Amino acid sequence: EFLVPNEDLITSQVVNWSYSNEDIRLDIYFGVSYDSDPHVVRRVAREAAATVKRVVTVTPPVCHIVGFGDSIWLCGMRSRRTASKFPIPAAM
Repeated sequence: EFLVPNEDLITSQVVNWSYSNEDIRLDIYFGVSYDSDPHVVRRVAREAAATVKRVVTVTPPVCHIVGFGDSIWLCGMRSRRTASKFPIPAAM
């Protein structure tokens, strides 16, 4: 990850190095009950991501507990997917 100061975004040219790469990192956060088995949650989340056709299988999805709420574990799942060749309609 790179940190770009706001001033540079306004006053300088910024190069998007990921533009030519068709793989995009996707982070999804979701909460599950404290009653849930974390091993099952991780397995089900990874299996669900694997069913999506555009998810890259070379780098398998990962899922971790990233925080704690009043009544939930906050989980984060990271995967890579290929970029869409067509714009996604705003209605979706």
